[in-house]
Amino acid sequence: MNKVKCIECNKELDETCFYICGNHKGKKYRRNKCKKCSNKDRLEYQRKYRKEYKNIVNERRKEYYHKIMINTDVRDNVNKGQRDRYARYVISRLFKNAQARALRKGLEFTILKEHIIVPKECPILNIPIFTGTKGNYENSPSLDRFDNAGGYTPDNI
Repeated sequence: MNKVKCIECNKELDETCFYICGNHKGKKYRRNKCKKCSNKDRLEYQRKYRKEYKNIVNERRKEYYHKIMINTDVRDNVNKGQRDRYARYVISRLFKNAQARALRKGLEFTILKEHIIVPKECPILNIPIFTGTKGNYENSPSLDRFDNAGGYTPDNI
Protein backbone atom coordinates (compact mmCIF):
# COMPACT_ATOMS: atom_id res chain seq x y z
CA MET A 1 0.00 0.00 0.00
CA ASN A 2 1.08 3.55 -0.65
CA LYS A 3 1.86 5.91 2.19
CA VAL A 4 0.25 9.37 2.09
CA LYS A 5 0.96 12.36 4.31
CA CYS A 6 -2.03 14.06 6.00
CA ILE A 7 -1.91 17.87 5.63
CA GLU A 8 -3.58 18.32 9.04
CA CYS A 9 -1.69 16.00 11.41
CA ASN A 10 1.43 15.53 9.20
CA LYS A 11 1.42 11.76 9.73
CA GLU A 12 2.48 9.26 7.07
CA LEU A 13 -0.50 6.91 6.82
CA ASP A 14 -1.66 4.09 4.60
CA GLU A 15 -3.81 5.34 1.69
CA THR A 16 -6.81 3.43 3.07
CA CYS A 17 -6.85 5.94 5.96
CA PHE A 18 -8.05 8.62 3.53
CA TYR A 19 -11.55 9.06 2.10
CA ILE A 20 -12.09 8.68 -1.63
CA CYS A 21 -13.80 11.89 -2.70
CA GLY A 22 -14.79 11.22 -6.23
CA ASN A 23 -13.21 10.92 -9.60
CA HIS A 24 -11.70 13.27 -12.09
CA LYS A 25 -11.67 12.16 -15.74
CA GLY A 26 -12.44 8.58 -14.68
CA LYS A 27 -9.74 8.44 -12.00
CA LYS A 28 -10.57 8.23 -8.28
CA TYR A 29 -8.62 10.41 -5.90
CA ARG A 30 -8.33 10.73 -2.14
CA ARG A 31 -8.63 13.69 0.21
CA ASN A 32 -5.48 15.26 1.64
CA LYS A 33 -6.76 14.92 5.23
CA CYS A 34 -6.92 11.53 6.89
CA LYS A 35 -10.28 10.13 8.01
CA LYS A 36 -9.59 10.98 11.65
CA CYS A 37 -8.84 14.65 10.90
CA SER A 38 -11.76 14.92 8.44
CA ASN A 39 -14.17 13.49 11.00
CA LYS A 40 -12.86 15.82 13.70
CA ASP A 41 -13.37 18.86 11.43
CA ARG A 42 -16.85 17.70 10.47
CA LEU A 43 -17.84 17.16 14.11
CA GLU A 44 -16.67 20.66 15.05
CA TYR A 45 -18.70 22.10 12.15
CA GLN A 46 -21.81 20.14 13.21
CA ARG A 47 -21.52 21.30 16.82
CA LYS A 48 -21.12 24.92 15.73
CA TYR A 49 -24.07 24.65 13.31
CA ARG A 50 -26.35 23.03 15.91
CA LYS A 51 -25.47 25.71 18.46
CA GLU A 52 -25.96 28.59 16.01
CA TYR A 53 -29.17 27.23 14.45
CA LYS A 54 -30.61 25.46 17.49
CA ASN A 55 -34.23 26.48 16.74
CA ILE A 56 -34.06 25.33 13.12
CA VAL A 57 -32.48 22.01 14.08
CA ASN A 58 -35.15 21.39 16.75
CA GLU A 59 -37.94 22.25 14.28
CA ARG A 60 -36.55 19.84 11.70
CA ARG A 61 -36.23 17.13 14.36
CA LYS A 62 -39.84 17.66 15.44
CA GLU A 63 -41.06 17.58 11.82
CA TYR A 64 -39.19 14.34 11.19
CA TYR A 65 -40.58 12.57 14.25
CA HIS A 66 -44.04 13.97 13.60
CA LYS A 67 -43.88 12.63 10.04
CA ILE A 68 -42.92 9.17 11.31
CA MET A 69 -45.55 9.08 14.05
CA ILE A 70 -48.42 10.34 11.83
CA ASN A 71 -47.60 8.67 8.52
CA THR A 72 -48.23 4.97 9.09
CA ASP A 73 -46.55 3.95 5.82
CA VAL A 74 -43.27 5.60 6.86
CA ARG A 75 -43.52 4.24 10.41
CA ASP A 76 -44.26 0.71 9.15
CA ASN A 77 -41.30 0.91 6.79
CA VAL A 78 -38.98 2.02 9.61
CA ASN A 79 -40.30 -0.75 11.89
CA LYS A 80 -39.92 -3.34 9.12
CA GLY A 81 -36.27 -2.33 8.68
CA GLN A 82 -35.66 -2.69 12.41
CA ARG A 83 -37.32 -6.14 12.46
CA ASP A 84 -35.27 -7.25 9.45
CA ARG A 85 -32.02 -6.15 11.10
CA TYR A 86 -33.03 -7.91 14.34
CA ALA A 87 -33.50 -11.19 12.47
CA ARG A 88 -30.47 -10.71 10.19
CA TYR A 89 -27.98 -10.22 13.02
CA VAL A 90 -29.28 -12.90 15.38
CA ILE A 91 -25.91 -14.69 15.65
CA SER A 92 -24.04 -11.46 16.39
CA ARG A 93 -26.60 -10.57 19.05
CA LEU A 94 -26.40 -14.03 20.67
CA PHE A 95 -22.59 -13.80 20.64
CA LYS A 96 -22.40 -10.32 22.18
CA ASN A 97 -25.02 -11.07 24.85
CA ALA A 98 -23.23 -14.29 25.82
CA GLN A 99 -19.93 -12.42 25.95
CA ALA A 100 -21.44 -9.80 28.28
CA ARG A 101 -22.96 -12.50 30.54
CA ALA A 102 -19.63 -14.35 30.71
CA LEU A 103 -17.81 -11.16 31.67
CA ARG A 104 -20.44 -10.24 34.27
CA LYS A 105 -20.49 -13.73 35.82
CA GLY A 106 -16.74 -14.35 35.49
CA LEU A 107 -17.19 -17.34 33.16
CA GLU A 108 -14.78 -18.65 30.56
CA PHE A 109 -15.57 -17.38 27.04
CA THR A 110 -13.70 -19.04 24.16
CA ILE A 111 -16.34 -19.36 21.45
CA LEU A 112 -16.36 -17.66 18.07
CA LYS A 113 -19.36 -16.59 16.01
CA GLU A 114 -18.70 -19.59 13.76
CA HIS A 115 -19.45 -21.93 16.69
CA ILE A 116 -23.03 -20.60 16.98
CA ILE A 117 -25.42 -22.51 14.75
CA VAL A 118 -29.12 -21.66 14.66
CA PRO A 119 -31.10 -24.69 13.39
CA LYS A 120 -34.42 -24.37 11.57
CA GLU A 121 -36.09 -26.62 14.17
CA CYS A 122 -35.52 -27.07 17.91
CA PRO A 123 -33.75 -30.43 18.45
CA ILE A 124 -35.55 -30.98 21.79
CA LEU A 125 -39.10 -29.71 21.20
CA ASN A 126 -39.27 -30.18 17.42
CA ILE A 127 -40.81 -26.73 16.91
CA PRO A 128 -39.67 -24.22 14.28
CA ILE A 129 -37.14 -21.60 15.40
CA PHE A 130 -37.55 -18.04 14.14
CA THR A 131 -36.93 -14.57 15.50
CA GLY A 132 -40.05 -13.30 17.21
CA THR A 133 -41.48 -9.78 17.15
CA LYS A 134 -43.59 -7.52 19.37
CA GLY A 135 -43.38 -9.51 22.58
CA ASN A 136 -43.77 -12.92 20.90
CA TYR A 137 -40.32 -14.38 21.43
CA GLU A 138 -41.28 -17.96 22.31
CA ASN A 139 -39.65 -19.47 19.21
CA SER A 140 -36.61 -17.18 19.13
CA PRO A 141 -33.17 -18.81 19.18
CA SER A 142 -31.09 -18.77 22.35
CA LEU A 143 -27.56 -19.77 23.25
CA ASP A 144 -27.69 -22.51 25.89
CA ARG A 145 -24.89 -24.16 27.85
CA PHE A 146 -24.97 -27.91 28.51
CA ASP A 147 -23.31 -27.45 31.90
CA ASN A 148 -24.32 -24.19 33.57
CA ALA A 149 -21.31 -24.37 35.89
CA GLY A 150 -19.02 -24.25 32.84
CA GLY A 151 -18.39 -21.27 30.63
CA TYR A 152 -19.07 -20.51 26.99
CA THR A 153 -16.75 -22.97 25.28
CA PRO A 154 -17.30 -24.66 21.90
CA ASP A 155 -18.01 -28.03 23.56
CA ASN A 156 -20.43 -26.53 26.14
CA ILE A 157 -22.89 -24.61 23.92
